[in-house]
Amino acid sequence: MSRFCWVALLAVLVSPVAMACSCGTGGDCHCGASCSCAGHSTTPKADVVALALASPQTVQVGVDNFLFSGDATIHVGDTVEWHWLNPGTHTVTSVAGTPESFDSGFQSDGSFFHTFTQAGTYNYYCQLHGFDNGDGTAGGMSAKVTVLAVPEPAFIGLGAVATLGALLRRRRTVGH
Repeated sequence: MSRFCWVALLAVLVSPVAMACSCGTGGDCHCGASCSCAGHSTTPKADVVALALASPQTVQVGVDNFLFSGDATIHVGDTVEWHWLNPGTHTVTSVAGTPESFDSGFQSDGSFFHTFTQAGTYNYYCQLHGFDNGDGTAGGMSAKVTVLAVPEPAFIGLGAVATLGALLRRRRTVGH
């Protein structure tokens, strides 16, 4: 690898950490170890992501009078709690073919919980008042959960893009 590529790679790996520091007027500084935020504690971005993973959320969806209270959007590791708002028999059943299947069974009160471990869209329905369309969607009493991947620290993504750019530039120069 040429000296240019090594210097470019080093700049890519170091500069995002140095540029990531912005403490503002208070609170924790979420930046790299080279951050010099006077009077503030520092938390590297990788630790911020780890903290987010360590504190999963629970999102509630109501089960009520032939409908679910709405769609939910969560992250991998989060839990959805379906809570029966009024007495009435319903199920929370994932459509066939989803990456994770779940089924509350027939319930008339209480709650049903499912923790999602894979990103994707999960359509579900009530077996008594809805139906599986057989194509990954549902109708009638139905809704969906969208599970998003937990984002990587921003400086890792920027580093990968800049490294790729440097390598493509080198390749283009070598070819001419």
